[in-house]
Amino acid sequence: MLDDSPVLRGFVDDLTRVNKGRAFYTRPDRLGEYLSHQRKKV
Repeated sequence: MLDDSPVLRGFVDDLTRVNKGRAFYTRPDRLGEYLSHQRKKV
């Protein structure tokens, strides 16, 4: 999730709870930083 709107955050929280999933909260200026740490070498 790239937006920090309280309404959107509540929606994402509800959606992840219903689907038993997870959400990743970041800012647009830090997205590349986050993605570079998530890559796995095969």
